[in-house]
Amino acid sequence: MEPNITELERKAEEIKNEGNKFYKGNYLKHAIEQYKLAIETLPPTHLRRAVYLCNKSMCSLKLEEPGQALLDAEEAIKIDPKNIKAYYRKAIAQYALNKLKDAINSLKEITMTLKVKNNKDVNAKLKLLKKIQKERNFLKAIEYEDETDQLDPNSLSIPETYKGPKLQDEESISYDWIMDLIHHLKGQKKLHKKFVWKMLQRMVKLLDSEPNLNFLEVKDGIVRDDVKEGVPVPKDLDYSYQYKKFDDVRYVLPKITVCGDIHGKFMFFWEFVKFWRLGGGGGCICLQLIEDYLYFCLV
Repeated sequence: MEPNITELERKAEEIKNEGNKFYKGNYLKHAIEQYKLAIETLPPTHLRRAVYLCNKSMCSLKLEEPGQALLDAEEAIKIDPKNIKAYYRKAIAQYALNKLKDAINSLKEITMTLKVKNNKDVNAKLKLLKKIQKERNFLKAIEYEDETDQLDPNSLSIPETYKGPKLQDEESISYDWIMDLIHHLKGQKKLHKKFVWKMLQRMVKLLDSEPNLNFLEVKDGIVRDDVKEGVPVPKDLDYSYQYKKFDDVRYVLPKITVCGDIHGKFMFFWEFVKFWRLGGGGGCICLQLIEDYLYFCLV
C-alpha cells in the first residue's frame, strides 16, 4: 500500500527540519542533502517542493555556487509561481553571476507581477541593484580606449629651445636622470610631452606585467650589541634598519618607509621627492591626479 500525501508531507517536513538543523550549524552540504531528500519525498508538482528548493538554493548561495542556486530557484518558480522567496533567491544568484539586469527584473517580478509592494528586503535590494546599474551605465558612457598604444612618441618633434632631460628608446631611467628631471622641474619647466609619453608607455607595460598583489619578505630582527640608540647603523647590514630595545636586548629591525596619500596640491609632489631622497632613493612610482592633470615621477 502506497503512503498517502499526508504521510509523505509529514515525512518530508521531518527531513526538512533535519536540514534546518544542519543549516543553523553551518553544515551546508549536509543541509543540502536533507533538502534533496525532502524534495524527492513529495510528488513533482507539490507546492512544498518549492519551499525546500528555496532552502537548497540558499545553501548554494552561501557555498558560493550561484549557478546551482539559480537552477533551484527557477525550479521552485515553476512549481509555485507565487513563491516570493524563489524570485528573491533567483535575483541574488543572477547578481552573483554578474547578470545585473536579470536580477533587477526578477525583483520587479515580486513588486509588479506578484503585487508585493511592502517587502523591505526586496525593496532595499532592488534600490541597491538599480544604483549599481546606474553607476555601471555611467562608467560605460565615459569609457575610452587606452591611448598609450595609439601614439608614437617619436612622431612628436622637439623644439630647438628645449633644454630639459631627454629619454631615448632603449635608455634606462637612472638615478642621475631622475635628479636632472627634478632639477629641471624645480626651475618651473616642463618635461617635453614626447618623453612624458615614453614614460607613460613604459609604466603601462611595467604595471601590466606585474601581479595585482605582491608579497614583501621582511627579515627577522637580529641582536646587535654594537648598535646603540642615536648611533648610525653599521654599514655591514645589507639594507636600512632601525634600532629597537626589548627587555634590555638591543635588536636591529628591518626598516620600511611607506609614503602614501600623495594627492591634493602640487606641493605634495615636492614633499614626496623629499621623502624619497631621505629614504635613500628607493624604487617606486609616484602618480598624482590634480585638477585633471597627471603628475608623475618614476624613481
